[in-house]
Amino acid sequence: MVNIYHQYQMMKQNHLIVSYSGTLNGELIASLLQLSDAKLKEQQVNVRKKKNIINILIECLQNIFYHSEMELPALKECILMLSKQDDEYVIYTGNYLRQDRAKVLQAKLEKINPLSQEEIHQLYLATLDSGQISAKGGAGLGILRIIRESGQKLEYAIENIDNEHAFLGLQIKIGSLCESA
Repeated sequence: MVNIYHQYQMMKQNHLIVSYSGTLNGELIASLLQLSDAKLKEQQVNVRKKKNIINILIECLQNIFYHSEMELPALKECILMLSKQDDEYVIYTGNYLRQDRAKVLQAKLEKINPLSQEEIHQLYLATLDSGQISAKGGAGLGILRIIRESGQKLEYAIENIDNEHAFLGLQIKIGSLCESA
């Protein structure tokens, strides 16, 4: 039998606030956001930081929902965790995607991550002005919004799992910088 108490202690030790693993749909996204909001209120997170965290969660969940690999049932699953580490909140996400999309995303992240906040802001405005919409219905603003809201670079890992698919892991830190952004 699994030692549930041990699992519970590990979650407490890691300051886990919200954790989800499985497939996403609109109702689940709304529930996860509502639960996260309630847990952050319970922890008396200031309004501005809570808003930043929720906005980043929205972007993360939308990115997973719209850009995950959906052709095989086992690849529809994702993971989302929100935790508190020292003075930062950390969002972890993971989802499957096609390797070709993973390469495009990696190139985009390698281009965006070195940019300053001002350069991110200018790229965001330029992307808005271009009005180009992807086949999935987005303009590619999600990653830019996440970086703008968090005030920090994205940490990521892409692991190939077979010849066609990869697993994308993101870590988004939301510290005191986001309160002045």
